[in-house]
Amino acid sequence: DHISSAPRGRAGASGALAVAGVNLTLWKRIPAVTAASLDTMRSLILGLGLALGSLHTPPAPPPVGVHERAQELLDTKDWEAARDLLRKHLSSTAGDGRAHALLGKALLGLGEMDQAAHHLATARDQFSADGDDRAYKNANRDLRRADPLEGRRARLQQDITKKMLDAAEKLHEHGHGERALAILERTAPIAAGKDADDLLLLLEEVRKSFEEVDLDEAGAEEQGSGAWPLVTHESEHYVLEANLEPELVELVAETMDDIHGYYVLLYLDGDEGGIGSKATIRIHPDKKSMLGNWGGGSAPEGWWSPGENQVTCYDTRTSTGTLDWMLETLFHEASHQFMTLLERRGGAAPAWLNEGTSCFFEGAKAMADRRVLWPDAATGRLANLVNMLRGGGNDPSLKKVIGYSGRGSYDGSYYPWGWGIVYFLQQYEDPQSLEYVYRPFYARYREQITSRGGDSMELFEEVFLGEDSPLGHETLADFDRDWRAWILDHVSPLHRAPEPERRALRLALVERYRAAAEAAAEDKKAQVPEQELWNRALGHVEYVRTEIDGEESPDVELIALQADILERQERKAAAAPLIEQLLKLADEGAWDPSDEEVAALEQRLKELDRRNYALRRAESTRKGLVRTARKLFKNYGEGDEPMPMRSYALAARVGAALEDLEVLLPAATDLRQSLRASGVSFGEVRSLVAGTKHWRSIFSSGPDSFSSRDGRLEMSSVRPHARINTSLQVAEEYELRATLERRGELYRSTCHGLVIAATAEGEWLVFGLLKGGKAGLRRLSPTSGDGVTTNNLQNFYLEPRPEDDEDLEVRVRVLADGRIEARVGTCEPIEARIPDDFPRPKYVGIYSKDGTTRLVDPVLENY
Repeated sequence: DHISSAPRGRAGASGALAVAGVNLTLWKRIPAVTAASLDTMRSLILGLGLALGSLHTPPAPPPVGVHERAQELLDTKDWEAARDLLRKHLSSTAGDGRAHALLGKALLGLGEMDQAAHHLATARDQFSADGDDRAYKNANRDLRRADPLEGRRARLQQDITKKMLDAAEKLHEHGHGERALAILERTAPIAAGKDADDLLLLLEEVRKSFEEVDLDEAGAEEQGSGAWPLVTHESEHYVLEANLEPELVELVAETMDDIHGYYVLLYLDGDEGGIGSKATIRIHPDKKSMLGNWGGGSAPEGWWSPGENQVTCYDTRTSTGTLDWMLETLFHEASHQFMTLLERRGGAAPAWLNEGTSCFFEGAKAMADRRVLWPDAATGRLANLVNMLRGGGNDPSLKKVIGYSGRGSYDGSYYPWGWGIVYFLQQYEDPQSLEYVYRPFYARYREQITSRGGDSMELFEEVFLGEDSPLGHETLADFDRDWRAWILDHVSPLHRAPEPERRALRLALVERYRAAAEAAAEDKKAQVPEQELWNRALGHVEYVRTEIDGEESPDVELIALQADILERQERKAAAAPLIEQLLKLADEGAWDPSDEEVAALEQRLKELDRRNYALRRAESTRKGLVRTARKLFKNYGEGDEPMPMRSYALAARVGAALEDLEVLLPAATDLRQSLRASGVSFGEVRSLVAGTKHWRSIFSSGPDSFSSRDGRLEMSSVRPHARINTSLQVAEEYELRATLERRGELYRSTCHGLVIAATAEGEWLVFGLLKGGKAGLRRLSPTSGDGVTTNNLQNFYLEPRPEDDEDLEVRVRVLADGRIEARVGTCEPIEARIPDDFPRPKYVGIYSKDGTTRLVDPVLENY
């Protein structure tokens, strides 16, 4: 998305086809259809199975005799019977390369070359993924019989792979990681030939510079029975002893080494001397195993043991389905090591300082390229603190929290308060100078209390109140008043207000920092350096663009502002892609700049990239490949036999890889819609069964049991629970199919079902079967805390009514316009709609409440 040289304005799809020299009359019975938008086209490409990471689904065992029966029919040249048998089989089976190959042969026998080539290409790709060289060669031979242009097509893909890999390598070497990443991600789905593996390896390397650490993704597919063997690994700052996959242990070690630097900065003012021996991090296989070493009261999620110099936690996938909670626990508990080091000088940190500072680190994020982001607000602590500050009642007071003098830690209700105090002392800005005025006072208090000890409240009043107070506080009540106001009126709205308000607040801060930075540029005695102010402004701009606006709603003015800031920081490599994005948005009609503005942007881009030959080389390479691809696409239209399916696949895949906005992608849109209008509907069938690391939930507590293997999904849960498979993304139109088996006694509250539409943000739709021959549509939405609300949108009476213990085939199709078409067994079809305010779906999954839901042969077909 960062390289664009297409001229402003583009022809419609029919015009694009004409530019390519394609004769539309060759495809008879296919009416011309106006092109859809480019964004729609990109979502439709998923129907070809192009989503990276979902290119290969392990095949489930086919029904006994399907292959053999099909071969018998082929041997007797009963092409139609073989075709019908295999099509039915493939509608509920994913990853069966042999069935696709047999279907290709049947279609060859019927003279349906276009569809034959489609299935033979699918079979060949599956055999390649399976490592079956002999079957691959046979399928490839038959494919070349069906499609005489396949040889040129294969060479084009190999050429694209080699040349775009070379271009990305050069860009990466010259510091243009975003451009390299864009090229690699577009090319990866069609990577072919001897350079394909190298391209995927480089993609993984470059992507680490832009992705937050995902411990779940790094884990293995299946743990199998029992715990992972104990692995010992020593990193730069820690010794890990963990019952985790070896590669995961190394990633955890790198992540903790990353955040170690911020511990040193906050606790030790950047001086690593005197830390002593490395702390141990012990990660148990599950919570029960971990608690075997716990001698305290209520069961924690982890702890720091000063006597052992050790952090203890467990693999939280066994309780929550994700390692995110484990990582947050590690960030918190590992910071206690540093307070222990300070206390060895003779003092003792009060609980608010000790736990509050550890909670402060819960807001940190470790990035995959070994960068750690300074902690933002820990949103869970913030939400709880705001509720208590507004609710009153028996919640602790600031005085109680600061003055707490009991041994060890304090009550759980005190934790948000401790976090809030430390967050204030680290992040409060003077309204005039914008200095972090409380940080020196925090350091002074920390040093005195941990070296000399004393009464926590008395020292707090001595350090933070009186004539030196940054806010002129004379009493604790004064401090309490302004602290509460800052949390409620400043911090909370920035993180919890409705998006329009949150956006306005952050942009107001951007303007303030911008004005201050410009003033600081003229004042060498400015209390806050110019670059620090630009960094703060940049943080809010990035938050608005990524967390609020998203890629689907680009703000031209905000993109321009971010480019300006980056240029002021002499970060040319980061600013250039934003200037290109502005030009690209102009090309696509998202904004209408004058000719003078366009010329100024192009000149600015040229100056930013004046000496970067890698950029020019990459764009020149892309344009040359586009010309070759268009010529091949034109040849498909000029052939003796029309091949709209093969033409569509070429235009969509190669058009996406080369970002051909002028011809190939618009032509692919036109072809796809024409194919549908003529009754040709072909999709990519993928199995929902996947390794445990691919499953996510918005529920904080886990189900009673969950299994994803051997062609089945099974989940038992008394309380509502749902999981989605994040390795599969849905296209604009898709269908979810499975045989749904209901197990256990049925109650009025029982629901067995499918998550038919889900977003990464946590808005999920469930279609489920209820007791008494009913079905229901439910909406699941995460709350501001850890909860999930269920909204019963609609109930349906199934006719004829099935028995409650009957196993039923369920088929749910979601259409591009939001319509839902559901079929349950032989019952009458059900029609419904996705709510108008529901975001665009990305994932599907399984749901269960008060019972056991078993999905046999669950598949997703992207059309």
